[in-house]
Order: sequence, then structure tokens, then C-alpha cells
Amino acid sequence: MKKLLLLLAIFSYLQTVNGQVGYLRASPLQKTTAKVGFTDITIEASRPSIKGRVIFGDLVPYDELWRTGANRSTKITFSDTVYIGKTALAPDTYTLLTIPTTTDWDIYFYKDLSLWGAPDSLEESKIAAHIKVPSLSLNRTFESLTLTIDDLTKNSVNLGLAWENTYVAIPISIPTDDIMTGLIHKELAKNASDFHAAAYYYLNNNLDLNKAKDWMAKAILIRAIPDYRDYLWQSMILDKLGDRKGAIQSAKKSLEIAKDAGSRVGIEENTENLKKWGIAIKK
Repeated sequence: MKKLLLLLAIFSYLQTVNGQVGYLRASPLQKTTAKVGFTDITIEASRPSIKGRVIFGDLVPYDELWRTGANRSTKITFSDTVYIGKTALAPDTYTLLTIPTTTDWDIYFYKDLSLWGAPDSLEESKIAAHIKVPSLSLNRTFESLTLTIDDLTKNSVNLGLAWENTYVAIPISIPTDDIMTGLIHKELAKNASDFHAAAYYYLNNNLDLNKAKDWMAKAILIRAIPDYRDYLWQSMILDKLGDRKGAIQSAKKSLEIAKDAGSRVGIEENTENLKKWGIAIKK
């Protein structure tokens, strides 16, 4: 259960990105990792350089399948199920293949990790996901093929690909709330004393408030000495559910506990909520 508490404590939409690039090869290997919510994404690609050449429409022909890099084809790994458009991708490693055009690119997540270069043709059974994305012209030049993790949110990220004066963004959706819900149910089955942590997560992420209400009520019953936050969160859940009377009662109880504990923050939070609900509290 400590694991769940730690996850909830640090989950302020924490995302990290780490890129590692080697420089001994003609097309050095780039390994980029990111954490989106709870999902790890790893990209491995060789980075060819322009070296005075024309890239798109010449070295990389338009309307032809490209391995999207050099040497072995580019790989991308997901630790959880993600979505490419409406297509679910199971946790696994995929080869990234593309067909560039002047206006847009076809992006393929392909189930064949043995490729050295692009295949002559795509096998339908190996296409895990396909999406078409627009191609954008840049006002700067990327000498080497660069894969980036852009526009991170709790539930989404763009896989950016930039080379020469071209950029494409591949949108990836991550069902972070579904993952967290699964973790919550798994942990609650082990230790019911952390119902309050689950209720707090549901409250702050606008999930099932009736479940949050039930869990918070159980947390209060389980605790020998309830914390003011239990009743504070309960009051906020009840208010969102339209039970203003119940919300006021819980806020008053939370205020009493906060005063007894000498919690300035608890006093201020409850006083502010009660004031918002039309109840004036004498200092």
C-alpha cells in the first residue's frame, strides 16, 4: 500500500524525458525515453545527417516506404496500452515505418523487429496501427534526423520527427486514468485502509464521484482518528454530487479537527469552502 501512497503523492502529472545519443557511428544511435503518466515510452533510432544532400523527395523519395532512420529500422516501446488514433496498441515494441509526401505522412507501427531497412511491401497482418499526419515546413534546418517527445500531458504526447526543414507530429494517447484506476482497485484489495487515497484521486481527476464518496466514508470509519483532510475531501465530493447540506456538515467537522490540530491550512481551506457555501465562520 505504500506503493499506492507514493504514486498518489508524486503524481502531479510527472513526466520525464531522457535522450542519449552516441557519436561513434556515421548515423549515431539515439535512445530517448519518456514517462507519460505511468507509461514508459522508449525510442531507438539511428540518426543520418544531411551532409549537403537533398533529403525529402530525393534521398528519401516521396510516396515510398521509409525505415525512418538509418541502419536498423526505428523502434518504439510502450510499457502500457496506448492509442494511435482509435487503434489500441498493446504494451510491446514496434518498428516505426513511414511513407512521406509533400503534404502528409502515413505512419505505421509494425510488428516486425527484424527489419534492416524498409520491407518491399507491408504485410497487413503486421500493421499494428496506422495514422496519417500532416507534414509541416520549418524555418530552421535539422542537420540530423531528430526524434523528440513533445507536448506532454497526463494523457497524451506527440512523437516528433524533424529532419532537414520538415517536421511531423505523431499523436499518442495514453489512458492514464484507466491505468491508475486499475492500480487503485488492485491496492484496495490488499489494504482497505487506503480508501481515502483512492477517493482523493477520483475527486481530483473527475472520475466516479459515487465511488469516491463510498471510499471516503469507509476511510473515515477505518481510521481510529480521522484527519481533517478526510472530512475536507468528503465535503468536496458531496458538494460536487449536489449534496450541499452534507458538504457543509463534513466541512464543519473538518474545521473542528483542523482547529484541534492547530492546522492553519486546514482552517483556511474549510473556512473558505464554508464561506463559498454561505456559511460564515467566526474567527
